[in-house]
Amino acid sequence: MSDKQTEILRITGSVTTPSHWSYSDLRQILSQELDLSTLGARWPYGGLPLIAVGEIVKPHASVNRIRLCSSADNFERTVPWQAVRDVGWIVYRHGEQPLDRDQGGPVRLWISGHTPCGITELDACVNIKFLDTLEFLTGASHGEA
Repeated sequence: MSDKQTEILRITGSVTTPSHWSYSDLRQILSQELDLSTLGARWPYGGLPLIAVGEIVKPHASVNRIRLCSSADNFERTVPWQAVRDVGWIVYRHGEQPLDRDQGGPVRLWISGHTPCGITELDACVNIKFLDTLEFLTGASHGEA
């Protein structure tokens, strides 16, 4: 089990309040936390809705994308902020315990109502395990004019 005071999630980019959160920090935001099994998750995961994260870090008005990064997997995915903010969840606990590595922890992203990979922009491949950084982005994405 990991130290509950160790940083597990970093939020950077075009936000008013860049943040570095530990498990204990996430547990203190209790008014927004929810047992995700009530939304269709297969296990009693606990997490915060991305929209609540946005209310805390305050993305700049020009933010249009969010980069989701897992340094453990050397993986990242960039998705539209407006599309993911209402359906994305930061998952960091299983029952009353921190999410362990076998469950994709210490933090993972879960998209409620996702489709199979490759079907839509917010598909199962956005359910990122070992998530450690959220970066709020502005401007055109790669390949756009």
